[in-house]
Amino acid sequence: MKKVIAALTLLAGAVSAQAGIVKSDLFNNPLAATEIAQSGHLAKYDGAIPLNKVTLTLFGQHQTLLTLFNPDQKKARIVDGLSKSTLNFASTSAGINSLLANQSLDITFTPGPQLVAAGGSQSFAGSGAANLVLTFTGAALNEFIGNGTFELDASSLTGFATAANGGWGGGWVENTYASFGARVDYSVPEPDTLALTGLLLVGLGVAARRRKA
Repeated sequence: MKKVIAALTLLAGAVSAQAGIVKSDLFNNPLAATEIAQSGHLAKYDGAIPLNKVTLTLFGQHQTLLTLFNPDQKKARIVDGLSKSTLNFASTSAGINSLLANQSLDITFTPGPQLVAAGGSQSFAGSGAANLVLTFTGAALNEFIGNGTFELDASSLTGFATAANGGWGGGWVENTYASFGARVDYSVPEPDTLALTGLLLVGLGVAARRRKA
């Protein structure tokens, strides 16, 4: 009986290993000076097993090189700031483009409070990263099924804001870079646990009869 149970356990593990994500694809773009307009292609699903879920992960990076200038010649000031790139998404596929409507991704960096000497300047650099995970089921799956690839596009809108004691009134020079990438994961239904349970019961029954014999 122990051998039967062990064999059935191995069978269940083998079936489970084939469930879940069955196909993935991804692309990355390099950092580029903002504002960016980047794109990439991901493979569609052409498998025989029906899908039950598509997970699309959109991710971005943001890098800032910033110099703050204090115009006050008599008093040092503490200033904080927020550098942000917002990525907006689209697709050349009308169906996928509609699924991306109103989706955006904010990538931010804040240096924390910085002391800028009277009449002086302060430079610093930083980076940030973020991702947006979208899950599609039902009729939306049809947009990802077929041969070939689909295209994803992203454009950025970048800005910087400051806050300082006594008001800032100073200037800054900002060089910002951003990038866009994406990953798609195609998932199929998990195996039918009832079928495995039935197989286990049949195996136990056979083993019990053999012991009686």
